[in-house]
Amino acid sequence: MKLYASDEHVEVLGNKRNARGNAVATDLQVELAWHLRQRDTNRALDLTTEAELLLSRNCGTAAFRSGLRARLGLVRAEAAWLGARLESAETELEAATAHFQASNDLVGQGDALLLEYHLADDRGETGRRRDCLRRAEALYAAAHDPERKLISLAWQALDESFGGATEPLERAQRAVEIGGLGEPSAVRGLLSFARAQLSF
Repeated sequence: MKLYASDEHVEVLGNKRNARGNAVATDLQVELAWHLRQRDTNRALDLTTEAELLLSRNCGTAAFRSGLRARLGLVRAEAAWLGARLESAETELEAATAHFQASNDLVGQGDALLLEYHLADDRGETGRRRDCLRRAEALYAAAHDPERKLISLAWQALDESFGGATEPLERAQRAVEIGGLGEPSAVRGLLSFARAQLSF
C-alpha cells in the first residue's frame, strides 16, 4: 500500500470496490479508505467503519487483521489531525502504532511517524518533530521501501529549509539521483517547496 497514490489509482480502487458489491475484500476496503483520507475524509471514515465490521468476522490471520486495523486507526488519526482534533489524533495514533508494532509492520510504523511529525509540528515540538522524520527514514530503509525513504528525506529537506539549512535538500537530491526511481511526484513537490523556501 503506497503512502500516496495517484487519482487514477484511487479511481481504479473505487471501481473495483463498486464492482464487487457486498463481496468486497477487506484489504481493498482498507486501501481505498487510506487513499481517500485526504481527498474525501468523511467517505474514508465511512469506509473504515465498514472495514472494521468485515474484520470483526475474523477474516484472515490475526497478523493480517492487526495490520489492517493499524492502517484503519491511522486513517482515523489523520482525519482527526485534519480536523484539528489533536488529542483525538494522538490517541488514535498511539493505538495504530501499537498494532503496527504487534504485526512487525516497519512501513506502517514509519507512516505513523510521518503523521506524528505533523502533530509535533502543530504543537511546536521541534525536537520530537525532527526525531520523527529521522526514525521514519530508518524504518523505511530497514523495510527496503526506497520510495518511502525518498519521501522521508524530502520531508526532512522541507522541514530544515525553514531554518535555512541546505544540506538535507542536497542529501535528498543525491538520493533521488542514485535511487533509480526517478523523482516520485510527492518527492518532487516537497523538494520544489524546499527550494522555494530556501530562495527567500
